[in-house]
Amino acid sequence: MPDTDKNVITQDLFVPASDEERLGVQTMREPVTFWQDAWRRFRSNKVAMVSAVFIIIITLLAIFGPMFSKYAFDQQTQGSEYIAPFVTAEHPFGTDNLGRDLFVRLMIGARISLAIGIVTSIMVVIIGVLYGTISAYFGGVVDAVMMRIVDVLYAVPTMLIIILLQIVLKDPLQKLFAGNPTLGAIGPGLFSIFITLSLLYWLDMARMVRGQILSL
Repeated sequence: MPDTDKNVITQDLFVPASDEERLGVQTMREPVTFWQDAWRRFRSNKVAMVSAVFIIIITLLAIFGPMFSKYAFDQQTQGSEYIAPFVTAEHPFGTDNLGRDLFVRLMIGARISLAIGIVTSIMVVIIGVLYGTISAYFGGVVDAVMMRIVDVLYAVPTMLIIILLQIVLKDPLQKLFAGNPTLGAIGPGLFSIFITLSLLYWLDMARMVRGQILSL
């Protein structure tokens, strides 16, 4: 046979697979999408499921709990000071030294904590993804300069940055919120926390995004 015919593939070269060979390559499970696989892994983790239920309960209580209480978080009730928890149905978590309902105060605090966590995470993702993408895409001098900026920010103590940002943002935010009733519902203090935490914690996100884009 000529050398040119050695690489020709014909039907004679193929034989049906035996049962043992078929079992060796049998698919172990049905194909699933990325989110289906993630949900399956998440359900198999008991700690994650318990934590998710706990977070959902706290979130629902933080949103709807204060609506079913006749007390405001800053309302002081004379004669109701220092009530122990689970003594009366009117104050399930008790009261403090000023007669304020602790259940409402805890739920309002949970609202603020959840808002800080969600808003800050969104802002961190936006800043980190944009910064890391630009750095990795252009590369070269641009990448070197942008990453050195990240290194410098890493070297500065976190507490120092928080204090400086709080001082710098205090007056501009107070002027901005004074004339805007919509922003006034949030408050300059809470808004400054959003900005401060977002400007602190985007560094890790930027590095991870940069590394993933460079690998791709």
